[in-house]
Amino acid sequence: MACANVIFLLIPDEVMPRVYAEHIAPELRAGMTLNFASSYNITFKRIVPPTNVDVVMVAPRMIGKGVRDTFVRSLGFPSLIAVQQDATGRAQALTLAIAKGIGSTRMGAVQSSFQEETTVDLFSEQSGSLYLLRLMFTALFEAGCNPDVVLLELYASGELSEVYASARDMGLWSQLRLHSHTSQYGQ
Repeated sequence: MACANVIFLLIPDEVMPRVYAEHIAPELRAGMTLNFASSYNITFKRIVPPTNVDVVMVAPRMIGKGVRDTFVRSLGFPSLIAVQQDATGRAQALTLAIAKGIGSTRMGAVQSSFQEETTVDLFSEQSGSLYLLRLMFTALFEAGCNPDVVLLELYASGELSEVYASARDMGLWSQLRLHSHTSQYGQ
């Protein structure tokens, strides 16, 4: 780390404060940059960097495997970007360079904030989509539907991923024209 100017904190939120305190904080020098992919520890002040370093975020809106897979396929993925602390006056430019380097600018680097990223991330991760799928499965199973048919309908067919990919590519409302009239009415 003695030669590093930019440090990427790409480890799980729950271990990051300990790793930061033990291995990163003692090595920080004025003008260095800390880049976060998740803003949780900054937002909740579990990590408080010194004021003489840049603190930036490039937060992919994609699971880790997808970051690599879409990069390799030259597709990219969107990221939220933010500058929490600009000690050098170059933090925004470096943030955009990081986003470009990992493939985010191919699809979009959206200006955000550490607080906003934490809020939307926790909301989407804690909203219980798996729980909702379980409730849907249980309701259909209890209504007498074959569990294999229910699982196929709810996720195994891949239809939902196609719907969401179409929504991403065409827009949430525009993709509805790909559905049957019954589905459009239900939506």
